[in-house]
Amino acid sequence: MEQVIPDFSISCRNDTLYKILIELILKPELYRIHVETNYVSCLFCNLLRPEGCHINCLSCSKGVYSGCSVPLPGIDNYTGSNRYLVPSEKLPWVFRTPCEHFQRLSWGKYFRNISAGKEKLFKKVAAYETVEALYFGTCNGGVPCHLCAIADLDIYHDCLKKNIQKPCSAILAKLTDHYSRLNAD
Repeated sequence: MEQVIPDFSISCRNDTLYKILIELILKPELYRIHVETNYVSCLFCNLLRPEGCHINCLSCSKGVYSGCSVPLPGIDNYTGSNRYLVPSEKLPWVFRTPCEHFQRLSWGKYFRNISAGKEKLFKKVAAYETVEALYFGTCNGGVPCHLCAIADLDIYHDCLKKNIQKPCSAILAKLTDHYSRLNAD
């Protein structure tokens, strides 16, 4: 199976165009890849529900994981209101191991857990950029080094030394390992 790597660099200055391209091209491609490879992640589970305790946090409706967490890593996990941020040590849902109750979201709702429906455009774009970075190794046509830099400067500096070109095929594994080690402590 050949993975299609979309090039969204033409839309990097237009958030509306980027959002449309992501929803028309990346979402169906990601869904296809996940179904064909039987890839599972809590991020794409129908059993996650929005919580009211923090901005942009979700909880498992089956109660397998206690508490809430953000869907994705990054610095943009809040909307600027007066609600508290989800603690940064919480493992984002994208890196959690799915339980036996996992139910894949349908194609039409596949990005439901990634960003809330009424979020401002720039919040959705930031979330979509993170998904593009994790699963396709690119971000608006470039290498998504900012995600590694946010998580751990050592990972970022190692990649700089290696002069990794796009797409970065190691980002999902590196960040999964990093966040899993943080959560185990």
